[in-house]
Amino acid sequence: SKPVDLSNDATEARLMDLGMKRLQPALDARRASNEADLINRGIRPGSDAYAQAQNLENQGENDAYNQLLLQGRGQAVQEALAQNSAPINNLTALLSGSQVSQPNFVNANMPT
Repeated sequence: SKPVDLSNDATEARLMDLGMKRLQPALDARRASNEADLINRGIRPGSDAYAQAQNLENQGENDAYNQLLLQGRGQAVQEALAQNSAPINNLTALLSGSQVSQPNFVNANMPT
């Protein structure tokens, strides 16, 4: 049995790929809607209010990606640990005469 590989690179790359395909278009649409709303309310680019609104938008986008990465990483760790413990569970079940236990995954809520 090989050791559990919990390195971040492959997992993070896959999550970012998913994020760019699914999350980023939604964030782009929200940004465009918010920019139109600001202009309709008379808040123009270059003003302090516009800059503050853009800063809040940037923070929200950053938070969405952080949530995607943190939850996805947690799910990947659970899956890797379950895969690693499967042979041990199988052997224990054979030796004791009990049934093989199935891994229990915690539901990871993905951002929408």
